[in-house]
Amino acid sequence: MLPPGALTPAQTRVLLAVVAEHHDHGRATVSSVVARADGATRQPTWATLQRLRRAGYITWDDNTRGTLRPLLYVTAHTPTPKGHRTQ
Repeated sequence: MLPPGALTPAQTRVLLAVVAEHHDHGRATVSSVVARADGATRQPTWATLQRLRRAGYITWDDNTRGTLRPLLYVTAHTPTPKGHRTQ
């Protein structure tokens, strides 16, 4: 689980675009992530992808198109109702 505030809004947007592209198409490219991340342009998206890779959230095979992939997965989170304890 990512702690609150672990990613900037731009990093969150790009990371979710990577996850969605990989989920929908089985692969992601920089161009597909740029297209999916609303308001993104190539250079800032590339810089964000590099930061996400260094942080261990995504990876890719160097010099190989279509190998961009997340190293985490998204699940639904159901908050515990107030007054209930988790074990």
